[in-house]
Amino acid sequence: MVPYPEQLEEHVNEPHHTVPSALSKTPFIYDPGNGPRVKDAQTFLASRFAAPPSLEDAMCAEFADEAVLQMLCSVLPEETALILWYNKSRRNSRICPACQRLYRLGDVLPDHLAGEDAPQRNETRTSPYLAREQELSGLCSPVCFILAAYNHPGAIRSAWGRMAEELDDATWDLLDAPTPPNAVHDLGLGMLLKMTRCHDLGLGQLFFPDLADDEDRDGSGSGADGSEETVRELGPPEGKTVVEPAITTEKSSEAVVLDQLEKLQVTDGETASGEFAQAP
Repeated sequence: MVPYPEQLEEHVNEPHHTVPSALSKTPFIYDPGNGPRVKDAQTFLASRFAAPPSLEDAMCAEFADEAVLQMLCSVLPEETALILWYNKSRRNSRICPACQRLYRLGDVLPDHLAGEDAPQRNETRTSPYLAREQELSGLCSPVCFILAAYNHPGAIRSAWGRMAEELDDATWDLLDAPTPPNAVHDLGLGMLLKMTRCHDLGLGQLFFPDLADDEDRDGSGSGADGSEETVRELGPPEGKTVVEPAITTEKSSEAVVLDQLEKLQVTDGETASGEFAQAP
């Protein structure tokens, strides 16, 4: 039935409905085809998609304190600090600081390097180093770990999936080395990598140095296994002899990174059933 002209005129003169504000906002989660990514950490944390803090876990409950977030924001860029705070205050939920992939520990993740037509490999495979790195820092793959360590290529293999007490002096020297003039701006990923080698993210040494020194003198700064407290990696120790880097500078940074990626993947395959896999 064709409407009368006066009905059409009434329809044209009706006030237009406004688009809901939620539809006009840029999505804070998107999926490029290989897993969801968090585009806006602050909006994500305020949404129902974010996992609540794991307050039943003593360590997660300590990190969930807003004061910890404020300290992280004073050391790292805000987006990186929010992601690190989220990862450390949740037992299983993770956001990768490098690629912003949203996942849970134990998830089977698509391979970053697989093309659209190539068969997908699983990032997790059987690598104990990768599983532990995801737990420590949230970095979800070897590619993302190498991105975080891009300005410290010599420490890639020795820091991969390891805590402070497992690293040798040579690795610490590489991590603590001054930033070269041609270093890339890594959005705080290099500092995040270094901080996540510490059980307390090194915040004790940064904000309470006197207390940390007192604990070291009393012997209370060592862990349950007698290892040294992990606070030294946020700054080079005084009077310490610098160990020569394990990787020469003859190669370009890109060549070194690609070489390290290949070695990480080989190491994972060789050590999946080794002593690290037997660690609790």
